[in-house]
Amino acid sequence: MFLEGEAWDYFIDLAWIRQHICIKQLMIIQQLGG
Repeated sequence: MFLEGEAWDYFIDLAWIRQHICIKQLMIIQQLGG
């Protein structure tokens, strides 16, 4: 799948945000559990 310019940047931003949120949730779970 090929995306152009802005659409590709938006897609990457979404992926980064989702990854960042997942990492934050894991850190919170570890703090609660530990």
